Amino acid sequence: MSIAQLASASRGTTDERYVRPLLVAALLVAAFLSLWRLDIPLQGSEGRWGAVTMEMLSSGDFFRMTIGGSPYPDKPFGSYWLIAVVSALTGTLNEQTLRLPGALCFVLTTYVVFLLGKRTIGALPGAVAACVFATTFRILFFSRVASADPHTVLGVALAMLLIMEASEDQRWWHLPALGVVVGVTSLMKGLVGVAVPGFAAFLWALAVRGFGWVRPLPTVLGVLALGLTLGVPLAIPWLTRGDTGPLELLWRESVTRGLTPFDHVQPWYFYFWNQFELLAPWSALLPAALALAWLRVREQARARGGFSLRMYDRAEDRRRLFPLFGYLAIFVFFTLSGSRRTYYLLPIAPFFALIVAEALLDSGRGWATWLRKWGLAAVAISGTVSGVAALALGILRLAHPLAAPAALDAFAVLPPEYWQAIPAWLPLVGASIGLGVLLLRRMNDRLRALAPAMALVFVLLVGVLGTMESLRHQARELQRFCATVRQIVPEGEAVEINAQQTDGGAVELTDAARVVFYLGRPAVKPGARATRFRVVNNEWAQAILASEPGRYVVRSIEEQNPAAHNDAKTEARRRVLLERVS
Repeated sequence: MSIAQLASASRGTTDERYVRPLLVAALLVAAFLSLWRLDIPLQGSEGRWGAVTMEMLSSGDFFRMTIGGSPYPDKPFGSYWLIAVVSALTGTLNEQTLRLPGALCFVLTTYVVFLLGKRTIGALPGAVAACVFATTFRILFFSRVASADPHTVLGVALAMLLIMEASEDQRWWHLPALGVVVGVTSLMKGLVGVAVPGFAAFLWALAVRGFGWVRPLPTVLGVLALGLTLGVPLAIPWLTRGDTGPLELLWRESVTRGLTPFDHVQPWYFYFWNQFELLAPWSALLPAALALAWLRVREQARARGGFSLRMYDRAEDRRRLFPLFGYLAIFVFFTLSGSRRTYYLLPIAPFFALIVAEALLDSGRGWATWLRKWGLAAVAISGTVSGVAALALGILRLAHPLAAPAALDAFAVLPPEYWQAIPAWLPLVGASIGLGVLLLRRMNDRLRALAPAMALVFVLLVGVLGTMESLRHQARELQRFCATVRQIVPEGEAVEINAQQTDGGAVELTDAARVVFYLGRPAVKPGARATRFRVVNNEWAQAILASEPGRYVVRSIEEQNPAAHNDAKTEARRRVLLERVS
């Protein structure tokens, strides 16, 4: 054995020592950051998941989606079913119940990222990629809200892993399992669960692998599994009551939106710059990762006699290419789609984490090394500045426990209750940076540059989550309003909820969904029958009182948020309980 081979074997043995600790750390970080403080008040569209699931449980019909009695055909059944299962297991339906499925999907995806890395670029890069994925800000944010996005990320990652395995070392169950995975994923958010893996599989066969692995019998079994998994739930409403709404929903929200978009229209280059926000802070290393990937592809082409299908005629080379391929295939798919939003691109995150992990562990190649150093410097500087800010803010919080210093509250927009919500342990966040860096720098040479960046990013995340979620916890005006409504409205009496969309979008629908959820009672469809009590926004309440004088009285109005900018638009959206008196 040559000296180079001995050195490589020695390094491989050393690297294996760090795989399990890094993987365990990634899973623990993912679990801690995603499951921590899930009981904060619902924000934005989260109320839709709560209201739909609540009405499913109330009616016993799990194939009909309504909010306040009005049909809500926006997402398929799957994400609501998961919440209903968690509710049945826990015996409650609250903020934690709504968010728990997404948080668990995030933890599972962290492990799938490791599996993808282990099967393609190696166990150590896979473990590092799991750490990168678990500490990517916006990915973590979406794992902590009630939505269908974490489920889609997990489903696409699993599907891509099965595609890679089926194309290289196919077992009889790979394609049937792929059919089940894409079918279940499509029940969460739509046909993107089928379209993204299907598009990637076609490109993989066309450009790299060839079509020899697509054998008839396993393919038929895969299509049959997809048909049963996705088709049966969609067929039940149609067969039982002639309801084709779920089928029309899938077509409208997936095919129509993608080919002839009716909203969320952005320029074709939207994701070229938007991905840097979505994948921060590790997106600072994306240029280095892509540069390194290009250098490897060029070296492979030179070694194999030029760019061609045959340049990847070895399974080992194809597996090493797969993370880059997955990143590019998903990026191209969503760029070609006509409807574009930031979080649509979330399924790219596992493959982004894999190519960034390779760049972090690479010893250096030309200008890619320069980009890597600058990327690490950007992560280190942002983490250090944030740590110092956390330390300073925490010290001020301890020194002034009742109200913020005048220098911080120059415009009187920081009420005392919000200042007091800043966690008292915040100074430890900033102070722990130095200790974390010193401890982690004791790792081997390949991980020495990575360890401080990991420590800084984790500290930054803890500080942001610990502070922002404490502040959001104070925003309970809607809960207090709904508690008052429950005291005023007799038990069993219906309440009409303003669940109409406005010209400006679904703001009223979102707000109405949260009211329905926090009210905790079945609501009637607006205009369906005369009701004694109505919950409307303040703007509508004033119009009703002016047009029908003496017919309604105001029984309760939602408090103002002390930390919000209470302008005319905010005032118009405050909820009001009206009672019919004549």
